[in-house]
This record gives sequence, structure tokens and C-alpha cells, in this order.
Amino acid sequence: MAGNEVTGSSWTKGKDMARSRKIKLIAGAIVVISVVHYLYLFPMRMSVTRELVSRAYFFPIILAALWFGLRGGVLMPVIVSLICLPYTIIAMEQHRVFFYDEVLQLFLFILVGSIVGILPDHRGDSCLCGFRENGNPGNP
Repeated sequence: MAGNEVTGSSWTKGKDMARSRKIKLIAGAIVVISVVHYLYLFPMRMSVTRELVSRAYFFPIILAALWFGLRGGVLMPVIVSLICLPYTIIAMEQHRVFFYDEVLQLFLFILVGSIVGILPDHRGDSCLCGFRENGNPGNP
């Protein structure tokens, strides 16, 4: 009977592995988006492709907020904002429109991440690995 029981350490290990996979997925998405985003840096231009790529940062921000609650919803936009900060500074030197567009986008990253991050915390679970805080499986 003891062989069929799930030990606390194996449950914790599975939870940590799933959490680690989610973090790697978010980090990988941010790296790919950042590389593509900075490829469109020179010359600074308003193009549909650059705008779509810069808006793609919302996907990992929303995922982090849904999976890790308010903490992920605030931390991830701050990290993304720091990654985009050099681009914003260069935009300031190019043209005011580019600069204001970038500043507004950084503000929206933090706003959206915070609002979406409140939702899982408000429900009482952080959607982390599909398990509620009491250890029972929840709806992921």
C-alpha cells in the first residue's frame, strides 16, 4: 500500500518541474521576440511587422500573469520593459512619435500584466501547475 501512495516530495518535484517548464517557455518566448524586435531597430521605422512584433510581448506577459498570479503579472512586464528600454531611448533620439509609442507600450505592459495577474489571485489559486494551494488538482 505504501508503494501506491504519492509522497509529498514527488508531488513537489512534479510541481517544480512543471513550474520550471513554464518559466523556460516564457523566457524562450521573450528571447525570440526580443531578437526579432531588435532586428527591426535599424533604421527606426514604423512598420506593421515591427508593430506586431512589439505587441507580441503581451503573450508571455499574459501567460506569466495567468500562471504565476500578480507576482508574475508585475515581474514579467518589468523585465520586458527593461529589455525594451534601450529601444525606447533610441526612439527618443529619432522622433517624438516613436518615443511616446514606446513609453505607452511599456505602461500598457505593466497595466495588462497587473490586471490579468489579479484574476488568478482573486479566484484563490494561482493556476500554478494546475494545483490549488491545498494540493488538490484544480482546473488548469
